[in-house]
Amino acid sequence: MEKGKVKTPKAVWDAYATKIFCQICKEETLAGNRPGTTLSSIGYKNLEEKFFAITKRHYPHGKLKNKWDTLKPQYNLWLDLKRAATGLGFDVTKGIITASDEWWEDKIAQNKKYAAFREAPMDNLDELEVMFQNINVTGLSSIIPGVQKTTAPIDVGDDSNENEENIHISHDAKKEGKRKARDVDHTFSPKKKGRNPMVKQVSRLIDVLATSKSKHEQKVEDDIIELMDQAVNAGASEGSDEHFMATQLFVKRENRAVFRSIKTNEGKVAWLKRMYEERKNK
Repeated sequence: MEKGKVKTPKAVWDAYATKIFCQICKEETLAGNRPGTTLSSIGYKNLEEKFFAITKRHYPHGKLKNKWDTLKPQYNLWLDLKRAATGLGFDVTKGIITASDEWWEDKIAQNKKYAAFREAPMDNLDELEVMFQNINVTGLSSIIPGVQKTTAPIDVGDDSNENEENIHISHDAKKEGKRKARDVDHTFSPKKKGRNPMVKQVSRLIDVLATSKSKHEQKVEDDIIELMDQAVNAGASEGSDEHFMATQLFVKRENRAVFRSIKTNEGKVAWLKRMYEERKNK
């Protein structure tokens, strides 16, 4: 090694370090420091400082970015497997897919990495869901979750006057007022060069989807708040282990469904307590 040159320490990503990493990344994502497919420079700066403060391990930006890039395909692999398991059972307590040996053998034959999820859940799933949510749009050919791929244009409406110069209305149409759509020529004028229509269409689609997503997120938030109130009324007082467990579990839809299915207050609190003890003893 050259004199005066400091060797960067090797990053050790054990279960503890990975969990702290994911928890901080979740915080930075919720704080708005993940504008694209990874954290911003501010997000990574905060991550580096917080990670060192907790673990006493100083990993520079590059090693933290490498860890993010390693976790993303692992999470996507879990999502692919879970989509393939639609309609099968899911053990909420263990966090694993319950399927036949034949189904698992078939999936593992397709990708050996699936074997990691056969007996063990995806680690830090709650944090990963936040870290990598809504970052699947990468271009015009991207598939947006929940939206079927189609070649047909989507009419989202446009109240602007941006294309008025590109629409030629016949003299009769101007004279008689409103006419049927067949009397209007929607041909774009070659004299005026504007943005690519496909770019405009995709931009409008993303705007519509963003609005739809925000409504969905609001519905989820309202649902979680309602269930948290039910947990408190059942006996999981604020500050208790059961109340804390509810804040962790209710982020996932299947956990909210399980909580709703329990009829008595005693049963609800007992379930939260059991989940807390199982998580604590892992």
